[in-house]
Amino acid sequence: MLADLTEYPQLASVYDVDFRRRYSEKNEAAPDLLWTVLCDPSPVADPYRQEFDTLVAEGLRSGLLDNEMRGRLRSSSAEQRYGAVSELEVGRFLSERGFAWLPRPRGRGTRCGDIQLLTHPPAFVEVKAILDRPIEVIEQFISRKLWRVTKMCVKQVDRPLFVQTMIYQVAPDFDGRHYRRWLLRQLSADAPLPRHARYAGRAGLVLDIEVIDSPLTSRESAQIQTPPAHWVQTASYVRHSLENAYRQLPDDGRVCITILRPHLAFKPDNDDMLGSLYGTEQWIVSLGPEPRCVGAKRAPDGFFRPNAHRRVSAAALLKAVRTETGTVLTLDVYHNPFARYSLDWTNLAGAAIRHFVPGDDGIMAWAEPHG
Repeated sequence: MLADLTEYPQLASVYDVDFRRRYSEKNEAAPDLLWTVLCDPSPVADPYRQEFDTLVAEGLRSGLLDNEMRGRLRSSSAEQRYGAVSELEVGRFLSERGFAWLPRPRGRGTRCGDIQLLTHPPAFVEVKAILDRPIEVIEQFISRKLWRVTKMCVKQVDRPLFVQTMIYQVAPDFDGRHYRRWLLRQLSADAPLPRHARYAGRAGLVLDIEVIDSPLTSRESAQIQTPPAHWVQTASYVRHSLENAYRQLPDDGRVCITILRPHLAFKPDNDDMLGSLYGTEQWIVSLGPEPRCVGAKRAPDGFFRPNAHRRVSAAALLKAVRTETGTVLTLDVYHNPFARYSLDWTNLAGAAIRHFVPGDDGIMAWAEPHG
């Protein structure tokens, strides 16, 4: 079953009949949006075919859709495909609002970015798609490796202990030797139990552990009780993408913006972004005769910090709502108050764009509603 792409020549130039036939057979049991566009002959999908056709046409016109991106659009990897589509969506979104930009600016080292806005000063833009599968695979890999290392360490101490491990911040890599040395120090310490500690890995992995006396009588039994690591924040999808994008950002005086485009079943919302970027919200409670909440603050565990990630001027969330006539996009831009080079929000002001910025009083607030 294939859709007729006669009226969508740009789309057909990327996805030929052979590709569409293979994609139809492979994904018919669990169709995604691309399957609907390429394979579903229903006229209900026509607005999305037109949308994809326009994305491809705009990408070709701007130069963003080069041979490398064409290969990613046809990749068997969902991460590659949706990453390329996200870049095309951002390019079209900016062009429709009158922003001038160039594709493929030079980034950090030999890396290339996605878009450079021709503002004053120019702004380097890195686009990242947020997907379910890659981070789940990473979580499972790290969890299994943590379990093996923890089990080995528990076996080496002279009493049965129980270790609960929680992944607080994900990272694409994990130094098992470094963690083993750290964990053995924690397990061998004379400090009273239960004991909490936080591990910060060289590659960005952050763990919270709790060490308690095991109710079991032998070290071997305690090993069985020690569980794999568990995830503690759904907002870590956001954090993982921010970390990956940060490696691309230059440090040469340009304003740097990371734009995240989620393709998730449960998409991040404003609270997820605020927690990921500015820190976990904490409530201050008065415990007098009449307990009450007297205020709130944010913990110093956000992506934006005075001593870290200062190359990024702002992180933005490109939100998509599907309607019968296509996809409606809006952009929320969250400014980094600690950035080395700040973004002037008026340089990126337009319809369906709003900015969360520090005010003269130092309080972060929305500068402009969606318009």
